[in-house]
Amino acid sequence: EFKLSGKEVRALVIRRPQLITYKLKCIRDNTFSIKEEMGFDEEQTKEILLKKPKIWER
Repeated sequence: EFKLSGKEVRALVIRRPQLITYKLKCIRDNTFSIKEEMGFDEEQTKEILLKKPKIWER
C-alpha cells in the first residue's frame, strides 16, 4: 500500500518496532482517515508514515 523500499522498511522498524505487531485493521483505519478524511495523497501519506509513524498507533 505504501510501496516502501527495503531501506524505508528497516528505518521504520527501527524507529517504531511496535507497528509490526499492531493490528492491521487499526493501521488501515488510520490510513483511511489520513487519506480520505484529511485529503493527503499517497506520497504525502507515505512521507507522514516515515516521519511520524506514531500517528498510526492511535
